[in-house]
Amino acid sequence: MTAFIEPEFNKIALELVKALALPFILKASRLKISVDNTTINRLQSIDGQPAVLMINHTDRFDPVAIAALSKRSDCDFHYIASRSIFEGGTALKKWLLKKCGVYSVIRGHPPDEQSKEKTISLIAEGERSLLMFPEGDVTGRDDYVYPLKDDGLRNILTAQKRIVDKKGKQSLKVLPISIFYEVSDSSTGLMHQSVDRLEAALGLTSINGNLEERVSRVMNQFI
Repeated sequence: MTAFIEPEFNKIALELVKALALPFILKASRLKISVDNTTINRLQSIDGQPAVLMINHTDRFDPVAIAALSKRSDCDFHYIASRSIFEGGTALKKWLLKKCGVYSVIRGHPPDEQSKEKTISLIAEGERSLLMFPEGDVTGRDDYVYPLKDDGLRNILTAQKRIVDKKGKQSLKVLPISIFYEVSDSSTGLMHQSVDRLEAALGLTSINGNLEERVSRVMNQFI
């Protein structure tokens, strides 16, 4: 089995990522991140307590948004990420992920017991909030929340029991946070051009229907 990857949180490395890498990624990706003050205030109010941040997983840029959230709120988190995130990249990427508080989980069966125990212990210790994408995979939807993964919910309940057994009636905090995206420019024209090329390649006569109708007609050629 592939070895579990531990988080090795390093404040200096994390601050360098926030100061140097994050602005570069935002500019290259043409992203502008806005965070409402209510979210910042709530994050700061639970900082240093047992807490889980449960965030919808809309897009592959979600981790960038979370890094920006960490910078704006001046709160550091631990992150659980698929083992595949650590694979296929450079040694520097793997090193930085670990130093920023990211650790691995291997999805599926049998359960990743090392990751499970690390999750429970990090929540119960409460030094930093633990960030989860409880839907699991990227959904592509910011208007709908898919069913949450059972294992993540069980880990939270187990952590709460561990807190009660050790400290008495202390409750961990669960803070739901929503990410949603807005586009600054309409892509409809470009999408119609793409459909034009698909229709030409399939020998279809172009129609003046709306985009959904045109895409459906193209897709029906493959059914």
